[in-house]
Amino acid sequence: MSLVGDLFFKPKQVVQDAFKKPALGQAVVFVLLPTLALILGKFILQSVIPLATFALFFANDILIWAITGALLYLGVWVFNQKNASRETFAGILTALALRGFYLALFYLVFFAVLLLVFPAFVAATQGLVEGVLSAPDYLDIFQETLEEISLVQALVFLALMLVMLLLYAYALYTLYLTVANALKKTVAVHVLALILLLIASSLITSLFSLVGH
Repeated sequence: MSLVGDLFFKPKQVVQDAFKKPALGQAVVFVLLPTLALILGKFILQSVIPLATFALFFANDILIWAITGALLYLGVWVFNQKNASRETFAGILTALALRGFYLALFYLVFFAVLLLVFPAFVAATQGLVEGVLSAPDYLDIFQETLEEISLVQALVFLALMLVMLLLYAYALYTLYLTVANALKKTVAVHVLALILLLIASSLITSLFSLVGH
């Protein structure tokens, strides 16, 4: 089975393989996939967001990856020092990067939701950002869009939201598997480490948002 298939059907095996055979070149690609998906979404939705903004997104992706990898490696050094090696660090980075695959698909499905269920809302948002549409008119279009949703659109919306939820669950599960393979401790320790890594990611993203403004 291909790597893409294994990411859906054998995520545990893929994470284990990442520790056995680290591939940092491939990892960098996976890390950047979410921002590449956002750039694709910019062109699909004809967004006015400047391409230069995405440079910050790329930097944010790389920094989160490197810092969370370093933090997890520090955990390995604290809990299981005999396994603290360059290969372990490379394996951590390779495994952490896998989450980018699911997040990229998550964003693409989100764009599909906007295009298939809320096309008028997408056009109105562009008009508001460009200054062509006033805030009251925008709110009117938003309300009309919600009122005019058909049964088919509602079902499509629910189906795609379930897909997004599944993809995000995959991303979290892969991150948990990475923590578990690195630390090799109890479930409680792994969950705590997972929460700390998510908090660290959020803090880094918040700092980059401040820089961007």
